[in-house]
Amino acid sequence: MPIVRTRREAGEIFIRRRPRLLSDGLPVPIQYQLLEPEFCRVNYNLTFNGERVYAGIGFSAIAKHTVESAGNLLK
Repeated sequence: MPIVRTRREAGEIFIRRRPRLLSDGLPVPIQYQLLEPEFCRVNYNLTFNGERVYAGIGFSAIAKHTVESAGNLLK
C-alpha cells in the first residue's frame, strides 16, 4: 500500500481536502488527495496576509498551523 510505505519512509504524508460541487456528480461532494512530502518545497518561505509560510506550510501569527500551501505543492 503506497500510503503506508510513504508514511513509513518519509515519516509524514500530506492530505489535501478538496471540496467539490454537487454538480460534479460525486457521491459525496468532497475529495481527499494524498501527497508525498517531496511535493512540498522546503525552500518556500514567505509572509502573506499576516501568515508566515515556512517550508510550504502556513502558520498564523500565534504559530498555529493553518494550511498547507497545496497550490504550491504541485508546482
